[in-house]
Amino acid sequence: MLWPESGEKTKNTEFPDSEEYRLQLEEQTRKLIKELEGVSDCRVMITLESGYEYLYASDQTLDRTYDNSGTLLSSKADKKYILEGNGNPIIISETPPVVCGIAVVAKNISAETEYKIVRLLQAVYGISSNRISVQS
Repeated sequence: MLWPESGEKTKNTEFPDSEEYRLQLEEQTRKLIKELEGVSDCRVMITLESGYEYLYASDQTLDRTYDNSGTLLSSKADKKYILEGNGNPIIISETPPVVCGIAVVAKNISAETEYKIVRLLQAVYGISSNRISVQS
């Protein structure tokens, strides 16, 4: 998968921008497609399924009350996020946005080159060909 070419990520204080990520993916994809024989220039548009997803460290307490026969009477959950010294929650994992569709417009390309572009994008992004549109 292609990753954005950016500087250092500021952990837990600044969340990456999905729009910036999408634009970087489009530019990297455009450059990659232009390296194929028969493609002089193209435009690329990528659609993302969602934004970044984060898993935060937390501490959860579960309080349950049972009667003498073992029947659950009440249940209460208390979840607290674990914070760093600066007050930000600790991120356990970060998942970048998932690409769900790609459109490519490239002028004067052959059907064979269209096929190569589709196969390339399938390999790079792991999406099926019905989510990729290549137009000449």
